[in-house]
Amino acid sequence: MFDTVVLGRTCSKEDYKIIAPKMRMQLFEAQRACRQQKIPLLILINGVDGSGRGAVMNFLSEWMDGKYLRSFTFWKESDEERERPLEWRYWQCLPGKGETAVFFDGWYGGAMRKRCSDVITEKDFLARMEEFKGLEQSLALSGMTIVKIWLHLDKKTHDRRLKARRENKIQSSLTKYDEKSAGKYKELVEVAGDAITRTDRTYAPWHIIDAADANFRNLSVARVIVEAVSRALSSRAAGEAALKAGGEVRQQMVAGDPFLAGLMDVTSPTPDAVLGADGAAGKEQACEIGSAIGEMAKREAETGTEASENVLPQNEAGADAGEAAAPADTAGESLLRRAADRGIPLTSLEVIDLSPTIDPDVYKKQLKDLQTELLQLTYHAYRHGISSTILFEGMDAAGKGGAIRRLLSGVDCRIARVIPISSPTDEELAHHYLWRFWRHIPRFGHVTVYDRSWYGRVLVERVENLTPQADWSRAYEEINHFEHSLTKGGNIVLKFWLHISSEEELRRFREREETPWKRYKITDEDWRNRAKWDQYLVAADEMFQRTSTSYAPWNIVPAEDKKYARIEVLTRFRDELKKQLEKRH
Repeated sequence: MFDTVVLGRTCSKEDYKIIAPKMRMQLFEAQRACRQQKIPLLILINGVDGSGRGAVMNFLSEWMDGKYLRSFTFWKESDEERERPLEWRYWQCLPGKGETAVFFDGWYGGAMRKRCSDVITEKDFLARMEEFKGLEQSLALSGMTIVKIWLHLDKKTHDRRLKARRENKIQSSLTKYDEKSAGKYKELVEVAGDAITRTDRTYAPWHIIDAADANFRNLSVARVIVEAVSRALSSRAAGEAALKAGGEVRQQMVAGDPFLAGLMDVTSPTPDAVLGADGAAGKEQACEIGSAIGEMAKREAETGTEASENVLPQNEAGADAGEAAAPADTAGESLLRRAADRGIPLTSLEVIDLSPTIDPDVYKKQLKDLQTELLQLTYHAYRHGISSTILFEGMDAAGKGGAIRRLLSGVDCRIARVIPISSPTDEELAHHYLWRFWRHIPRFGHVTVYDRSWYGRVLVERVENLTPQADWSRAYEEINHFEHSLTKGGNIVLKFWLHISSEEELRRFREREETPWKRYKITDEDWRNRAKWDQYLVAADEMFQRTSTSYAPWNIVPAEDKKYARIEVLTRFRDELKKQLEKRH
C-alpha cells in the first residue's frame, strides 16, 4: 500500500515560493466557503513517528483562519475521559457548522499504536475500526466533511528522525504506547495498512502523503483539504438542485389530483421542510419522491384501476351496501378495525394491557422498600464503576416526571442528575444531533436520567416534519450504534416508554387546566401533539421495532395507574443493577 508513496518526491524552495501563496489562498477560501455554507470540516492528521504531524497542525493554524479553527491532541486520557465510553472525548471536540477542527492522530492513532504494541488484542482493534467507521458514516451523512490524512516515511528516514527525536529531551516525552511502538516501524505500518483498508470509504477517504520533504508534505496536505471541500460543495449544490427538480416534478404530478397530493404530503416532507433542517440529503429525498410516484404509476398500470378506487376501507363482512357489518369476534379484531378506520396500521402500543393497578397501601410499602434497596445497589454500582443511563419517553402527561422523582429519591444525589430535553439551542443545532447527548454521558458509577431523549429524532422531529425523512430514517442505526457504545463500556442503558390511553391523556390534560398548581404543565404544544396521536403511535411502533436491541431493549410500562408505573420502573432498575453487579463477582 505504501510502496508507491515513498518515492522521494520533493518541492524545491523556488517552486514552493511560487506555489505556496496560491495554495494558501485556496485553502483559506475553502475554509471560508465551509463557513458560508455551514459545513463542519474535520481533519484527522495521522502518520508514523517523525512524519511531522505536529508541524502540519502548526502549518494549518498559520494558513487557515484561526478564529474558526481548533486543534486537539488526544495523548493522555484524563480521569473524566477514562470513566466514559471511548468516543466521548472525541464528541466533545467535534466542529459545529462552519467550524474547522484538526485532530492530532484522531481516533485512529492511539488504537494503531496500542495494537502494534500488543496493548489491545486484534479482536478489540477490529471492533474499534468498525466503531470508527460507523461514527464517520453518521457524521458524514449529517453534512460533515472528513479529511483523513496519513503521513508516511520510509524506514530509513523514520529511524533517522526517531533517533534525533530521542536525543532531544523536549521531544522525548512520549506517551506510554508511543514508547512501546516508536521502534516498531514494520508493525505500525502493517496495522496502519489494515486500518486504512478497512475504513477507507467514499464519505471519509484516506489520503496517504509522502512526508519526507516538508514543502511537498505541506502542499499535499493543503491540496487534499481543498479538493475535499470542493467535492463537498459540489455534492451539496447537486443535492439542492436535485431537490428543487424533485419538488417541481412533485408539483406537476399532483396538479389536479387531490388524492395524490394528499399522499405525497403524508409520505414525505415538502421541499421547504427538507431545506429547512440542515440542507443535507436533498438528492436522496428527491429520489424517494420519484420512487413513490413511480411505484404508484406501476400499480395503476398493472391493475388498470385508479389509485383512488381503493382508498376507502372494504366492508370486512362482505355485506352489501346498507347492511350492517358482522360484529367482531375478538377484542383484537375490534382494535384492528378501529385502526383501519383511522387509516393507520395496528401498532404495538394499542394492544398493551393498560388495566394493571396497585393498591395504595401496597404501593407505599413497595416504594419505600425499593428506594431503600436502590440506595444500597447504586452505592455498590458506584464502587464497581457501573454507570446507568436511564431515559423516559411517552405521550404527554404519561407520568414521566413523577416516575423520575420517585426513582431518584432512591439514589444519592451526589452521583445522580436529570437532563431535561427540550428544543435544541443554537449551539446544539450547529452540531450533530447526538452531540448534546454525548456531553452528558455519566462517569463510571454515576446515574444520568434523561427526561425525553435522543429518540426525539424519530418521534417529534419525524411527526412534525422538523427533519427530512432521509435524516430521521438513518437515525435508527445511529442510535443503535450510540447505545452499543455505551453498553460495551459497562454502562446500563434502560429505556422506558410510559403508556396511557388517549382518553386518560385527555382526562389528565383537563385536570391540569382545572388545578392551579398544575396549570403550568399544560401548554398549547401539548394540545397540538395530542391532535397527532395516531402519527405518534406509528412513529413509536417503528422506533420499538428498530431500536429494541439485546443490549438496550425497550421497557413499555402501562401507566394508566401512575403508582403502578412507578413501581414497575423502580423494580426494573433494581433488577438490572443486581444483574450487572452479579457479573462483577
